[in-house]
Parts: sequence; structure tokens; C-alpha cells
Amino acid sequence: MGSMGDQESSWPRLVISIAQRRGASLPSPQVGEWTS
Repeated sequence: MGSMGDQESSWPRLVISIAQRRGASLPSPQVGEWTS
């Protein structure tokens, strides 16, 4: 029933998990750099 909402909720969580694995100590501006 809310599969789309489920994915949207899991997406940011997954990104945060990956960011933490890469190094949560990285600054916010740098995050936008490696995304480009």
C-alpha cells in the first residue's frame, strides 16, 4: 500500500548510512561535491 512512501523513507536513511560509512565527519559542503 505505501510502497512509494516506504522507498522514500528508506532512501534518505540509506544515504545517511553510506555517508556515515564514508565518514560522518565530512563537512556538509563536501557532501554536495562528491554527489556532483
